[in-house]
Amino acid sequence: MPKILSFENINEMNKENSSNTTFFMPKELAEGQISLVPVCKGLFFYKFDIDVKEDFIIENKFEDTLVSFSAFLNGSIQYKNVDFKINKTFKPNHLSVSALNQENGKSFYKKDSNLKIINMVATKEFIENQIISKENNPLNKTLQDLENKPLFKILKDSPCSFETLLSLNTIFNSSHNNKLENLLLQSHTYGLLYNWLNNIQEEKEFLPSIERHYLNKLMVYIDENLFKDLTLKELAKVASTNETKLQKIFKIEYNTTVFKYIINKRLEKAKKLLETNEYSINEVSELVGYKHQSNFTFAFFKKFNISPKEVLKNKKFYF
Repeated sequence: MPKILSFENINEMNKENSSNTTFFMPKELAEGQISLVPVCKGLFFYKFDIDVKEDFIIENKFEDTLVSFSAFLNGSIQYKNVDFKINKTFKPNHLSVSALNQENGKSFYKKDSNLKIINMVATKEFIENQIISKENNPLNKTLQDLENKPLFKILKDSPCSFETLLSLNTIFNSSHNNKLENLLLQSHTYGLLYNWLNNIQEEKEFLPSIERHYLNKLMVYIDENLFKDLTLKELAKVASTNETKLQKIFKIEYNTTVFKYIINKRLEKAKKLLETNEYSINEVSELVGYKHQSNFTFAFFKKFNISPKEVLKNKKFYF
């Protein structure tokens, strides 16, 4: 039987605590720690950096009104909440946004897992005081829902964008032990919070598991044929649906269009190729499907805020 650890009312510590707090894992269960890092009053995050030695369970018990943003950089866990009939797997490079005022769930940690997780938390008071400024703000419905106990509502569950992963990794790898790094932390945290809250869809439409299965199959196909001249008809066939339905379900699941996703993937690959210094800009431009180098340069700069030429000058430049 896996050992059970309990974190009861752990969020209360942040209300009066302005400094970092670290929870070290029992040595027999895992190597690593869970860090509580305050950003400002009502906004903080937990940073999980754990190598699991034996199966164990963390019970999460508290009553607090908040919005939680859980992002997995590495590893996955199973989460169950009997009260709200939730049974889901948190996957790598995915973001899950939840509004809740009561938590009584269990997270299952599996042996030999390497977990790198950031769980950002914004209290209802923080959102009301710092973000809500208009009566018709779409977040008002979420805040109204939070008044009714008990509540645990998943608002969004989707892959992290490339830009989000860059910011999350910067936050995760920062030590947060001096004023300059704290300024960097606040900058990235506020940027993520803005993007995440701005993109919350109040009436999130969830796809049936069979449609998600075929979308996952499609994503593999796109990765394996990234530089081919892909057509919507071909992609719809792989996803076992028609072209109109594919565009709809892809937008629901990934919050972008099929071909915007493909273009972003090609640009990310282009950046990696340029960083090797083994290809010219023109060669990379043609490889990723641009007939004119000027169009490639414009799209590249728009995405990464740096030109392909600058990447070639210094392959160690960090975005």
